[in-house]
Amino acid sequence: MAEDRLKPNTLSSTDALALSVALLAPVMGVALSTQFAATAAGGATPLSFLLAGVATLSLAYVIIHFTRNLPSAGFAYTYLSAGLRPAVGFMGGWTYAFAFAIGIPMVLGVASLYMAQVFQNIFGASPSWSIFFIVFLAIVVARGRRPRPCRLSF
Repeated sequence: MAEDRLKPNTLSSTDALALSVALLAPVMGVALSTQFAATAAGGATPLSFLLAGVATLSLAYVIIHFTRNLPSAGFAYTYLSAGLRPAVGFMGGWTYAFAFAIGIPMVLGVASLYMAQVFQNIFGASPSWSIFFIVFLAIVVARGRRPRPCRLSF
């Protein structure tokens, strides 16, 4: 079992930063939905954001303790399997993968709509939002062509 775990201190600070930025992308959805939250919650909007922040920090606290005791690349599967049981870990891992498969295109779509509105307000031009998505994918594909060594060791 010990050989299945990720060795401590394998990821560099740059690797950790890249993972953090990738996982924080959905925060943009929260930032862009503030007006909808204010419409629904009214004067209680700051309280709702405060409670959401406390919940997020509580989750971060639990994840930090799991990572100290179970260094692994399998975030959802590893922690749910150890904390509950392997069947729950299996479902959690697949749910996490599905959320990424659905969430990333949604974030890109919202970002594209936002950028189209910014262009409309600043330059008076109204380009198609799909252009931003296509340009972003072209950049990702172009950067992905270069072979890069994998530094993860198990």
